[in-house]
Amino acid sequence: MVGATGPSSGPALRAIEEASRGLRNFHVETDVPRKRIIELMSQASIYLHPPFAEHFGFAIAEAAAAGLVPVVYRDGGGWTDIVSRIDQDLGYTGVEEAALTIKSLLNDPERLKVLSARAREVAKGFSYERFREKLNEVISSLSSNLPAK
Repeated sequence: MVGATGPSSGPALRAIEEASRGLRNFHVETDVPRKRIIELMSQASIYLHPPFAEHFGFAIAEAAAAGLVPVVYRDGGGWTDIVSRIDQDLGYTGVEEAALTIKSLLNDPERLKVLSARAREVAKGFSYERFREKLNEVISSLSSNLPAK
């Protein structure tokens, strides 16, 4: 689990620490530098996004671009604009559903590989290059409709 903290994060961090005590496959890192986030993403295969709706979902797009299979709450732009295009089964509405989805993915390496490639492909649609192409298309279509002088 990786994330930023603030002045009120103490109680939540203590609760997470208590609940995860003894787990071998779970650790928490807070306020890590960008380089460490990239390193962690290169070691992971699944990205779990918490149930906080975002207007777009930059972290989700970033994870998908890195080849992580995103599992996200079925609300907000991250779900609508990104993850639903990868696979409809990657959305969740409750903790149990998220856990079952992750377990299913971990038990099916071939599906995980296919979805990783699909995540990268979908994420390409949000690249800077693709943004420039689309912007140029819009400008061209608008300028071709201008009256001649």
